[in-house]
Formats: sequence, C-alpha cells, structure tokens
Amino acid sequence: GDLHAYLEGVGIELVANSDNVLRGGLTPKHIDVDELMRILSFEEKAVEILEPESNAEGAYVYRTPAHEFELSVFSLQKDTAYRSPAARNVEMLLCTAGQHRITQKGSTQIMPFGKGQSILIPAAVSNYTIEGQGTIYKASVP
Repeated sequence: GDLHAYLEGVGIELVANSDNVLRGGLTPKHIDVDELMRILSFEEKAVEILEPESNAEGAYVYRTPAHEFELSVFSLQKDTAYRSPAARNVEMLLCTAGQHRITQKGSTQIMPFGKGQSILIPAAVSNYTIEGQGTIYKASVP
C-alpha cells in the first residue's frame, strides 16, 4: 500500500521475485490505475532510514528482513583492496564512484571497472580482488 519514488541520487532497489508490483507511472509498462488507487494508503507515516552495519570484510551491510539477498557497500582508498570472502555465491557489483581493477584468484587477466558500470560475478568464480579508489555496491546471496 506504499507508493515510493526516487527523488535524487542513485537508487538501488533489490526485491524478491514477485508478481505483486503495481506501477504508478513514469513507465511504458502497464499501469492499473483503478487497482493502484484501491490498495494505496494515503496515511502519513515516518520514513524508516536503513543504516548499514560494518562486517568482517570491511564492507557495510544493509540488514533487511529478506533472506534471499543482501546489499552491502564498500569504499576503497588508493592503497586498499577488497578481497572476496572464501565462501561466496553469485554477486552483482555496481560502481558508483571511481575506477577499479578486478582480478580473479589464479588469473593474470585484469578487468577494468568504473563509475556507472555493473558486473555479475558468477558463483563459479572462487575468489577475486578489487583494487582502485571509489565506491562499490554489492548485491549477493547471504
């Protein structure tokens, strides 16, 4: 019953697979106005701001009630690196600032990764390292 929108900045939305999405506009996709008006709540309520918590890898995790996925963010400085945990699953990365280099453990191939780019790291990739400077968001399966 809550309509939401992005007003400024980068919006990252992770949702579980669902068939209960109703769109309110600003899209070429189907909009069911009658159903939307029937289920919307027009009551004022406080906005809940989700603050991230630090974890062992030096990232900050946004804890949600969802068990299917989690969102984390990490910022790298010039002389720091992010090393993926030994136990990991499929991950999606989004760079919102800076330039980085990704290398897979045991490989000499370097993949550039910069602001505005996203990449899927398959679960089959054992470990990887990211070097550079900037901010990366990571969607993963806990």
